[in-house]
Amino acid sequence: MRVFWKETRDAAKSVGLRLIALDIRGPEDFEPAFGAMVKERSEALSCCLTVITSVHRQKIVDLAAKNRLLGMYPFGDFTA
Repeated sequence: MRVFWKETRDAAKSVGLRLIALDIRGPEDFEPAFGAMVKERSEALSCCLTVITSVHRQKIVDLAAKNRLLGMYPFGDFTA
C-alpha cells in the first residue's frame, strides 16, 4: 500500500488536494476513522482494497453515506 499511497498523495498534491491517511486494522477502527474524517471536514473517501475493507465493505459504504462523503472504491461490488 505504500507505493499506492505515495502515488495517490503526489497526484492529489499536484491538483491542490490534501489527503489524510487513516490506518484501519480492524472493524472497531471504522467509527473513529469516520469521526476523524468528519472532524477534518473531509469531502471524500478513497478506499484501498485490503482484506478488512473487502470483508466490511457494506459498513464502509454505509458510514460514507451517513457522513455524506463521496466514495471511491476499488470495485463496483462495494456499492452493488
